[in-house]
Amino acid sequence: MDTTNDFTFERKAEMDRLNPAVQAWERLMSSYQNVSSESDPSTRWRQMERIFKLTHTTDQPSLVDRREF
Repeated sequence: MDTTNDFTFERKAEMDRLNPAVQAWERLMSSYQNVSSESDPSTRWRQMERIFKLTHTTDQPSLVDRREF
C-alpha cells in the first residue's frame, strides 16, 4: 500500500471502523482467512516488506472502452 507521509494506521483503522462498506468487506474476508488460535482476531492484517513494485510501461494510460464492461 502506497501512502502519504501523514498516513497513520491508527487513523485508517478509525476510518475503516466507521465505514459500513469496509465493515461488510471485513466480515466477508474473515470467512476466508485463518488466524492463529493464539492471535487476536483483529490482527488478520500485518505490515509486510515490499517485494515487488509494478512500474508503468507507458507515460500515457491506455484508453478503455467502457461499453465492453
